[in-house]
Amino acid sequence: MVDKDRDWSMFVAQTEDGDKVIYRIRLEQPAGVVSSDYENCVIIEWTFQDALPDKVLSEVHKIFEGHMDPLGHDNPNSLLMHVYTKPGMKEWCYYARDYPLFMTELNDALAGKPRFPIDILHDTDPDWSYWSQIRDMVKSLPGV
Repeated sequence: MVDKDRDWSMFVAQTEDGDKVIYRIRLEQPAGVVSSDYENCVIIEWTFQDALPDKVLSEVHKIFEGHMDPLGHDNPNSLLMHVYTKPGMKEWCYYARDYPLFMTELNDALAGKPRFPIDILHDTDPDWSYWSQIRDMVKSLPGV
């Protein structure tokens, strides 16, 4: 069995404007995972007004992430590869084997919950180019 919950790292960087950007990311693919088996890149974006979420919004994000746990933990169809927060937006990046199944599981996870202001983007990315770009950028940060 692949342990998809290990090997997370967290980094804080600054933009040229002095704003913080926070990354929670896997710097390596989980052992035993073949990227082409999870060719669907699913990005969930949550935009907000402030540079970073205030305490109240941070708590709401934690609640949302709790609802989303079934999609990234012990799920044979999908795994979460990074989460990052930048001025005005938080993003969760999943890779899934089957996109329609991912959407069904997402809807099931959020059924009966308050409506969250998220946008969902999907693309086929068998080489995990998007995650690789974010990972490589994080690895280039000073001190990493």
